[in-house]
Amino acid sequence: MRCLYSAILIALVGVLSACSTTAPSSTPPKREATLGAAAVKSDGLSYDTAIVIHEKGEDAGVKAEYVWIRANLPGFRPAGQSLQFHEGKKYDVIHVGSASGGKRDVYFDISEFFGNY
Repeated sequence: MRCLYSAILIALVGVLSACSTTAPSSTPPKREATLGAAAVKSDGLSYDTAIVIHEKGEDAGVKAEYVWIRANLPGFRPAGQSLQFHEGKKYDVIHVGSASGGKRDVYFDISEFFGNY
């Protein structure tokens, strides 16, 4: 009889846990995406948080920058670009703007592909 109660209890626990749901989290999960070979782990707001582009050639590297902008800044369009050097690394700083007047600079670390054709 004791085995029967144990078996019923185990079955009941299994059914209840299969039916349980978890409440949605109020905090969105951290987003880390990979677009092509561009590993996105930063926000690109400064040299310190620049998006590192992991490409071997300039064509692929520049394409990865624009893919990142389209994917992460919807409604923004490139409005200019400058090549900058900071602490021994090379950066593309792309100036973007939106139709509503928003402006932002996006920093990309291009050290891995700059000058490679």
